[in-house]
Amino acid sequence: MITRPSHNLRRIGRSCGALVLLVVLVVTGGPTPAQANTGLTRYAWSANLGLIANHSPWVRNVTYAMTPSTATSGRITGRFVQYDHEDAPAKARIGYAGPCNGVERCTIYTATSTYSGTWQGGYTFDGTDNTGRLSITWDSGMTETWDLTQLRGGTLGQMILVAANWVGVDPNGGIGFGSKQPFSYYKTMGMVDSVSDLYYGSYDRIVNGQTAEFDVPWNLNVGAMNGSSTYPKGLYLLQSPNTSYPACRDDLEYIKGTIYTMWVTNAGRLMSQNNWRRCLVQAETGEYHGGMHVAMLNQVIDDSKNLVGVVGIEASPSGGWTLARIHALKQ
Repeated sequence: MITRPSHNLRRIGRSCGALVLLVVLVVTGGPTPAQANTGLTRYAWSANLGLIANHSPWVRNVTYAMTPSTATSGRITGRFVQYDHEDAPAKARIGYAGPCNGVERCTIYTATSTYSGTWQGGYTFDGTDNTGRLSITWDSGMTETWDLTQLRGGTLGQMILVAANWVGVDPNGGIGFGSKQPFSYYKTMGMVDSVSDLYYGSYDRIVNGQTAEFDVPWNLNVGAMNGSSTYPKGLYLLQSPNTSYPACRDDLEYIKGTIYTMWVTNAGRLMSQNNWRRCLVQAETGEYHGGMHVAMLNQVIDDSKNLVGVVGIEASPSGGWTLARIHALKQ
């Protein structure tokens, strides 16, 4: 676009009685819409994936950090922690919440991983405005393909696993969420404690000796959890306090509700969440150390630094063992 020069006339001198004017033309403009929206601009992604099946199931937490060289390509680092069914019952104390269930504290556990590591590779993106196909080729030669879309009014990215060619595995699902905020940004326990939201989602799971289930509703009531100054990384919730569970012993069904605890690292996006039926303590009050649901969840952070959900996995000594892929978002 050429701007009319009427306000950009400058007198520079006189020669032979003639007025000499310099006309300054100001050319304005900017990137075309196609230029403004081309490519990938979210470089921090957290995802889960795995094989939910009756034979040799596994689940994996993974984060992808991208370093772009162009709008559609660059280098990528993948950090993963994997859990197999053989190791799912193993759990380790990671922190405490409390006061909890009538006692000073409840232990919060994390699961012992089977494998963990870091991969390096390259990526290409075929799409526009963070919507399209992401192709990853790791330096080992292994490949992954994800379809990327936008969520929540274009403030959050979603990735769905399309294919992978890892040796010896057959992943049947994967989902993740991406942000323009780097992994150096995360929510501390105090920030999580101030969240007032209920996250809605689902999980795919396999329990020892049972048939795999897919897209089972799973919600996380972060807004109802309470923090503690005594245990400043732990959150606690007694949920469904009027609900009894027939699976508990007949003389214990009067002990109602489900206990939820969550531990926040205060050093990254990882959170560990536990839950169990309150009647399993076999006393009206007390701390429980038996089989429970143990989930490792990554904070889902949107482009504007809001905590809008979680994505991760469960690897639990529950039902013999339980493996699940989990995600939930604020509606």
